[in-house]
Amino acid sequence: MMNNQRVEDTQDVVAVSFLSSLYTVVRIVHPFSKEVIVDYSRKESQFFNGCCICSKKQAYPCNQDGCMAEKAYMEEKGLHKLVRYHHKLWLVAVIPLLYKAKPSVLELVKDVTSALTIEDDEYRETVLFQQFFMQMNDTIVKDKLTGLYNKKYLYSRLDRDIREAAANQQTVSLLFIDLDKFKLINDDCGHMEGDQVLADVAKIFCNTIRIKEDWACRFGGDEFIVCLNNVKEASAYQIAERIRIKIFQLRKNKEPGISASIGVYTINMKKTLKNMSMEEIIDMADKQMYLAKKRGGNCTAMNW
Repeated sequence: MMNNQRVEDTQDVVAVSFLSSLYTVVRIVHPFSKEVIVDYSRKESQFFNGCCICSKKQAYPCNQDGCMAEKAYMEEKGLHKLVRYHHKLWLVAVIPLLYKAKPSVLELVKDVTSALTIEDDEYRETVLFQQFFMQMNDTIVKDKLTGLYNKKYLYSRLDRDIREAAANQQTVSLLFIDLDKFKLINDDCGHMEGDQVLADVAKIFCNTIRIKEDWACRFGGDEFIVCLNNVKEASAYQIAERIRIKIFQLRKNKEPGISASIGVYTINMKKTLKNMSMEEIIDMADKQMYLAKKRGGNCTAMNW
């Protein structure tokens, strides 16, 4: 039988008072239905408004396969994770227990942006954990050469953006970008110059899109994906054209030159959520890119 702590009413006042002094969010939740049984969170707390600690928005459902509440309860152990949200670093703890004979988990959330530090064993330097966390996170999800996000980040972020866009009745447009005849630069000028071109292309993305709303990733080799959130078809096409023109101008007076074929796909939310996987969505933008290739390259194709 599960060896969980049984929370008694007589102990609630002292325990909750103590926990509330340490954590912003203190609540008891059913691990499967995600029903909030008791919420002791501070009034000013606006952290997770959804039914599950894994969800930041009520209309954005929890990823059931990775649900902390279910996992903690089923494995009979407390779980912890660090979350970046609204430019802050949060410590999230989920602890299995029994509350009035019901399967439950205790969920705790605390802002540790300026409170958590880490000490380097060799140099005895103490730094804010947020800085260390961001550096480690960048190592995991970013491409070293270009500084753009990598393919691992692509699938998780795109899934989240699509769900949030659907909840808010907004659009998501994908740009699939392939550099034309990039191999010639590597063959004729060397890989160092080829790497510089990739880095320069990445800078074009960062200088063209909105940093907070949009993002770009290196899909592989000389292929890139740019995601534009809440941008309609006409605007997405214009942004793609600005990117294409800037890439062409990179080596306008050099041989071999460089250009890009760009495919633009604006996602139909109703159809996407019901029938399409992330791979299929990316493939739709990829098909538009190949259409641009068939037209001779250095152009943009779109699913109008």
